[in-house]
Amino acid sequence: MSHKITCKILGLNDNLHGTLKLLVTEETVRAFHPDFIVGIGGSAGSLCAIKALFEALPIDTGAAFIVVTHLKPNSSSLLDLIIARHTQMAVIVASTGMRVKANCVYVIPPNADLSIDGYTLNIVSPPHRISRQVDCFFTSLAESKGTHAVGIILSGYCHDGTEGCRHIKARGGMIFAQDTSAEVSSMPLSAQASGCVNSVLPPDKMPVELLKLFQPFHENSYHYDSLGRFVSVWANDR
Repeated sequence: MSHKITCKILGLNDNLHGTLKLLVTEETVRAFHPDFIVGIGGSAGSLCAIKALFEALPIDTGAAFIVVTHLKPNSSSLLDLIIARHTQMAVIVASTGMRVKANCVYVIPPNADLSIDGYTLNIVSPPHRISRQVDCFFTSLAESKGTHAVGIILSGYCHDGTEGCRHIKARGGMIFAQDTSAEVSSMPLSAQASGCVNSVLPPDKMPVELLKLFQPFHENSYHYDSLGRFVSVWANDR
């Protein structure tokens, strides 16, 4: 039995939304461990950057994406619902014992630290240090995934994430920081000043560099179509 999978053609606006409908087997679409785990850290002003990043990402990269932001302790976060409007990947609020799967997005809950051990998430509430959730997750990500860890620092105040970036870089992972498009530049500039950042880019341009990193480990092929739009095609469809 086969299933139809819809793959987004990237770069289209709301009035020119396009899809590629590909036939793949049940074996191809089964849940599997991600090749890479991407930590996305942000704070004030990061929502627009997060939306732009996910709008530009294919849904079938073979990676998992973990979004870590500063949320008020008593707030009811809608971040998972907001992100879900900008990607066809499953978007899930993280919980203790949850196993990370490829092509899924996980979001930190309010008033908590989030860490990862292997492919398993762990929540501690309240957090050990206020406004240091990105450092906490990035440090655990570096220890768990080494060269298959990626950190992205988006808009935000202060310097959360810089310490975690150092750990990822020391273990051979990759670091991306938002460029001058950041509404609040403190977090990305702090990461850049640490000397750990591999690329400084606007969020919607980061997926191109991410896919260069992912492609040797994943069966999909990514390329530009005749209109300059970024598309992905399953290997067994070529």
